[in-house]
Formats: sequence, C-alpha cells, structure tokens
Amino acid sequence: MPSKSPRKKSDFQLVIERLLVFPSDNSTKEARSFWSRENKFFTKLYKRFPDYNFWHKVSFNEAYGNYGKKLSKTGKLPTFALFFNKDSDYWINSLDKKWKEFHWKPKKLKTFKPKNDVVEKNTQKIKKRSIRDFLS
Repeated sequence: MPSKSPRKKSDFQLVIERLLVFPSDNSTKEARSFWSRENKFFTKLYKRFPDYNFWHKVSFNEAYGNYGKKLSKTGKLPTFALFFNKDSDYWINSLDKKWKEFHWKPKKLKTFKPKNDVVEKNTQKIKKRSIRDFLS
C-alpha cells in the first residue's frame, strides 16, 4: 500500500505554527478542532491586517497575560482568541500598534538648496598670520 504524500502546508498554517503553541499529535480530535478554530480566528485577523509580510515578521516575545505573567518562554501565544476578547482590548491594540509600526514611513524632509546669486560679497581682506604675529 503506497504511503500518503505529506500535504503541503498552507501559508496560514505556517504562520499559525510560528505564532501559537500547537498540539504535537495532529490525529486527535482536539488537534483537528484546534486547527479549524485557529484557522477561523486567523482568517478574521488577516482580513483586518491583510499583509502577509507583516504576519511573517510579527512576534509576541514581550507578550504578557493576566496578572503580568509572561505567556510563554518561546513567545508563542496559546490562541488567537485573545484578540477577540470583549472584556479587554489589550491584545488587539498591541497588534494594531505593531501594524502601524510595520507600515510607518517617515515624512520626506524638504531639501534646502542655497542660492548661488549672493549679492553681498565679503569685502574684508584676510591677511596671513604667522606665529610671530600671534605672539606679538
């Protein structure tokens, strides 16, 4: 019996694996429900923040949960449901801040070009000075 070829992972699944703590055994019912639930949440987030490069570069290493405890040592979140919490806007605001920082472009400054047609010229003569002139 030929073995199944491994299924190619979707781009969403790669991002989910990078950002979330996911189950190690994908054959269980919990794992299947995890992937469907997180894929649904991520699709909603992707509609709001639709830049694939952003999702590949964003990280939550400094993410803190309730009571100031760090969420994980690896910087991975437990679930994307944190962003849809009705009681707290912390997660969606932090993601919005990261989005703005990622797409921020500074204003271009106006360049100053000096005019070449200066009317007043320096009329003072500069005489050479030596050490003897200086010491006297």
